[in-house]
Amino acid sequence: MTKPNYNNSNNNNNNCRKQMTKPNYNNSNNNNNNCRKQMTKPNYNNSNNNNNNCRKQMTKPNYNNSNNNNNNCRKQMTKPNYNNSNNNNNNCRKQMTKPNYNNSNNNNNNCRKQMTKPNYNNSNNNNNNCRKQMTKPNYNNSNNNNNNCRKQMTKPNYNNSNNNNNNCRKQMTKPNYNNSNNNNNNCRKQMTKPNYNNSNNNNNNCRKQMTKPNYNNSNNNNNNCRKQMTKPNYNNSNNNNNNCRKQMTKPNYNNSNNNNNNCRKQMTKPNYNNSNNNNNNCRKQMTKPNYNNSNNNNNNCRKQMTKPNYNNSNNNNNNCRKQMTKPNYNNSNNNNNNCRKQMTKPNYNNSNNNNNNCRKQMTKPNYNNSNNNNNNCRKQMTKPNYNNSNNNNNNCRKQMTKPNYNNSNNNNNNCRKQMTKPSYNNNNNNNCRNK
Repeated sequence: MTKPNYNNSNNNNNNCRKQMTKPNYNNSNNNNNNCRKQMTKPNYNNSNNNNNNCRKQMTKPNYNNSNNNNNNCRKQMTKPNYNNSNNNNNNCRKQMTKPNYNNSNNNNNNCRKQMTKPNYNNSNNNNNNCRKQMTKPNYNNSNNNNNNCRKQMTKPNYNNSNNNNNNCRKQMTKPNYNNSNNNNNNCRKQMTKPNYNNSNNNNNNCRKQMTKPNYNNSNNNNNNCRKQMTKPNYNNSNNNNNNCRKQMTKPNYNNSNNNNNNCRKQMTKPNYNNSNNNNNNCRKQMTKPNYNNSNNNNNNCRKQMTKPNYNNSNNNNNNCRKQMTKPNYNNSNNNNNNCRKQMTKPNYNNSNNNNNNCRKQMTKPNYNNSNNNNNNCRKQMTKPNYNNSNNNNNNCRKQMTKPNYNNSNNNNNNCRKQMTKPSYNNNNNNNCRNK
């Protein structure tokens, strides 16, 4: 260990190597079994980290009062801003890049979800077994229910629209729809630049193509079709889609509910406020979200998140890969089982991290009052500054560089511990190698 600043820390390590380089930890409890944990310069305050059988990568997120429970997973997060978000993920990979999420609930099972830079406020997303592609739509108060589908949507302006789609592809490009109800079964519909007000369209066994729509208060029910939409702005829209492909580019979601089963969902640049996302058996990719008060429940899926800022978020992940880079977490709870969690540059305050059977990599954390419990995992941490921290590690490798320890208790059994240039006061060390 090399030059960390540890005050009143208790370190219990069995059969492990722990790598830590210059994090600032205050009042943190670290319990690690059979693991390697990599952490580089996050700022953690009052965080509890419980990790079993995992690698967790975290780089420069700002976490306040976050609880992270991760089992058997990889989690990658890049620069999201999450406030009061609950993330429950099982068996998944989630990709998210720079969305702004406020009060969002995300429930994802067995899926990959791709989202890039949408602005989501109060949205509920329920996705099962799907891929959903969304790029830069502006969604307000929208409900999206999608099962077994791909949906392609590009830059429409949707207000108070309900979309129900089963087993279909729908192509729509830049129409202006107001208060329209579209019911389509087993069809393709070709429409170019119409301006629809209060229209009801019922089409069976047809081709539907629509270019440049602006949707306000529209209900779309589609079965067994292809749906393509470009540049929508969704306000208060309900989307129910089964067995289809959904592609959406640049949405802004406010108070939207998205329920998706057995589909691919791709979303680019969303801003999520008070959104609930429930996704089962799907791929979820999200780029640049800002999450406030969001609940994310994901089972059996891949979750990739880039640059979110998380405040008061709860993340529950089982059997998944979650990629998040540079999130700011305040009061977040992360529960992850059977997954890989990668996080880059987090700042954690009052966070609880529970991780089982996963790889956890964290870079540059600053931990205050954090509790870390890790079993059967690899834990790598770089540059921590620990104050009042308790570290319990069993059957793992722990590497720490440059800590400064004051009033720390270190109990190590059957392990290798590498420490370089520490200042130790009141240290108890049992059965280990100390460098």
